[in-house]
Amino acid sequence: MKLFKIKFIGFLLCGIVVPHLSGLLCTEMTPDFYLIISYIYYTIMMWAIWEGNKYILEKYSSRISWTDNPIKRLMVLLSSYMLFSGIVNVLFCIAWYICIVHIHVYWPFVIHQTLITIILVLMVSHTFETIGLIQKSIRDKEISDSLELSFIKAELEALKNQVDPHFMFNCLNTLSYLIEHYPEKALNFTHNLAELYRYILSSKSKGNVTIESEMSFTLQYLELMNIRHGNCILFKVDESVQRHYNFKIPAISIQTIIENAIKHNEFNEQENLIIEMKIESMKILISNAIKQRTFLQRNSGTGLSNLNKRYQLLMGNSIDVSNSGSLFQVTLPIKQPTP
Repeated sequence: MKLFKIKFIGFLLCGIVVPHLSGLLCTEMTPDFYLIISYIYYTIMMWAIWEGNKYILEKYSSRISWTDNPIKRLMVLLSSYMLFSGIVNVLFCIAWYICIVHIHVYWPFVIHQTLITIILVLMVSHTFETIGLIQKSIRDKEISDSLELSFIKAELEALKNQVDPHFMFNCLNTLSYLIEHYPEKALNFTHNLAELYRYILSSKSKGNVTIESEMSFTLQYLELMNIRHGNCILFKVDESVQRHYNFKIPAISIQTIIENAIKHNEFNEQENLIIEMKIESMKILISNAIKQRTFLQRNSGTGLSNLNKRYQLLMGNSIDVSNSGSLFQVTLPIKQPTP
């Protein structure tokens, strides 16, 4: 309704202004009755020109796009607008002279009004084309953002669904070993495993979690691994980590790196696996001395590669992995908590 009112006022203003600008009407010499009739008449003419140009725009919008053929579209629309508007204006002016005021056609006034009408049409059309392009750009951006967000959510969900069975498979292998060799430890391991898996399920809907919650989960995980490996894994955490407890990282990040170190390194009671963790320049640094296993466990391809993909989706950054031959280090960017 609001748009209709704006259009009506626009047509009325054009119907009043254009005949006066062209000299077709003169307020001092034209009777009031004819002035009112002329305003209504030329308002109808402006409406007819508007609707006709609107039809032309709709017709060519589906055939010629600004993206594919901008020059062709511009030339076709300009020529169509000018030709249609000019013809309609001339016909209405001729009908005005012959049918309403009953005098001979005065062509200088007709030509003058036709030029004014064409210029006005081109100005209005340009404005509406610009508005249309801006609106289309906004809609396309919204659609693109929506599709990208849907894609990211789907990809992230797929990555998380890889982590669940991967973690559970490794833990069940450990549980199987304990049942066979240390049945008294298996019950405690099962209880701790249930707590850990509860954290994994709850973190799926969160994406990024605090470093504090990740550390709690990781320390519980290390308890399980030390049950399996006889307390041969030492995790040294610098005090800088605690100062950043409220900062955010993707869920199950630190544990993934610990698990990777356990899987790839040889250690025993005489030579423990020592893993160190600290935070510098808004990055977590987790490192361990390399003692390469002679026989590696089968790699499922979910570990650091999965973590890197999750980091890219959730943080917009990648993790950094360095191997000097004697030291293996993984660097994780962290995110400041939202106020």
